[in-house]
Amino acid sequence: MSDVDTRVRGILQREFLTDRPDVAITADENLVDSEIIDSLGIMMLVGFLEKDFGIEIDPEEILADNFVTIAAIDRLVSAKLTV
Repeated sequence: MSDVDTRVRGILQREFLTDRPDVAITADENLVDSEIIDSLGIMMLVGFLEKDFGIEIDPEEILADNFVTIAAIDRLVSAKLTV
């Protein structure tokens, strides 16, 4: 598990799963289908990621494919951190 993965899980737990602390999320679990986030949640998640990682996510990168799983979020954030 990468540092990005661990931190993303922390954000999801802290910000989106406060009423469900026992939920364990796999890296490839669909966050939308699991009702962890929705379209508004994706926008909120963008803000948390930008603040927590000190990155900027461009509007054209705000696609469901980039936020559907922890693995997808990890790839997006990791790419931003290496630039």
